[in-house]
Amino acid sequence: MVMAELKSYTVNGNHTNHAKNGRVSPSDTIELKINGTKNEHDVSSDRGSKDDKTKKTEEKQELVGTFEIFKYSTCLDVFLMIVGTMAAACHGSAFPLMIIVFGAMIDLFVGNAKYSNSLAIVDKCGGLSAFNLTMEGVFSNPESLVPFYGPILAYTQNLTNNCTEAVNFADMQNEIQNQLLDTMQTFALYFIGIGIGVLVLGYLQVTCWMLASERQTHRIRKSFYQNILRQNIGWFDVHESGELNSRITNDISKIQDGIGDKLGQFMQWFCAFLAGVIVGFVHGWKLTLVILSISPLLALCAVIMTKLVGKASGAELKAYAKAGAIAEEVLGAIRTVLAFGGEEKECKRYAGIYRVVNPDKGVRKGFVGGASTGLVWMVVFCAYALGFWYGGKLVIEESKKYTIGNVMTVFFSVIIGAFSLGNAAPPLQSFAVARGAAFIVYSLIEKVK
Repeated sequence: MVMAELKSYTVNGNHTNHAKNGRVSPSDTIELKINGTKNEHDVSSDRGSKDDKTKKTEEKQELVGTFEIFKYSTCLDVFLMIVGTMAAACHGSAFPLMIIVFGAMIDLFVGNAKYSNSLAIVDKCGGLSAFNLTMEGVFSNPESLVPFYGPILAYTQNLTNNCTEAVNFADMQNEIQNQLLDTMQTFALYFIGIGIGVLVLGYLQVTCWMLASERQTHRIRKSFYQNILRQNIGWFDVHESGELNSRITNDISKIQDGIGDKLGQFMQWFCAFLAGVIVGFVHGWKLTLVILSISPLLALCAVIMTKLVGKASGAELKAYAKAGAIAEEVLGAIRTVLAFGGEEKECKRYAGIYRVVNPDKGVRKGFVGGASTGLVWMVVFCAYALGFWYGGKLVIEESKKYTIGNVMTVFFSVIIGAFSLGNAAPPLQSFAVARGAAFIVYSLIEKVK
């Protein structure tokens, strides 16, 4: 029979006898005498064991293979994932394709402005009034200028002030052939078609991937639960009582999240990146290379921002963890605290940690996050400046190849592609988490079979 006697305890380094009716808290060291043997027990050592468990979980986690995670899929699931992938690829390519229409619209507006300037010069020289034409009528209906195009050209050439040298009759002829309103109606139909296509493709993308993930996770849950229930009672002696519920609610949910719509989003953004770069090279490879030259700097700033913000967040979380550990320690032994009247002491200890450590960490995190975000956007606006400057230079030097519309198409398609590549990273992280959860779940299923 083991007999335990509270011999004495130590509070803040001061030795106190039990008979003196002192106060003790869970953070104090208690000296016990068990069967004549002196033992010292630190209540806060329970937190040390929890820290050991945390260190073990922080070790490198094993992952299943990229395709092994889909081992519970059927032919129908594979078909749904293929359809969802194709829909996601087309969905992501829609935005860069829309930029092509946008560039053509800009060229149309620029051509209309040139036509308006040419008409103004001809009207100033008397070329319109000589044939009973008005500026407003010809501008609103360019086809009314068709029968008088040759006579107006001859009339302006015979003038002594050489008005014909200031008039670009090629722009007038193009505007007569391509009326602004009719062409804009065609572009509007293009936008409507792209919008309807995105609606249908987006629905197929989400539906197919979510159906496939739901069917697979249902099969995983069923197999996991059945195989757990087949085990003898000895298997449950070596596993925690809440493990089954934790695996079903947490790990399998992570698998469902990783192999569901997140993969569709990754394919969508990655294909948007590819489509943007391809459109840029097709419409102007020189400007595309110049814009892409600043992409490594943008990626470097993004990596630095991620690491700094992550480091600052980790420091803040550690500070909160210290305060949280005190609260958990006290609440876990609340009877002992109340029995020895240590409420005030523990409140002061908690308030001291929270007040001294946490505000500094939070301010540092805010400063790092703000400075990093400002750095990234500074690089982005520098890319804007470089792209527009070089694009204007190409419009002047290579006017046949580079128009204003082409420059805008190349610039925005490449920028959209770069941002799309950044948006493709978070879904991959969810997929990696799902692979880690699948390794644990699949190993348990295979082990208990």
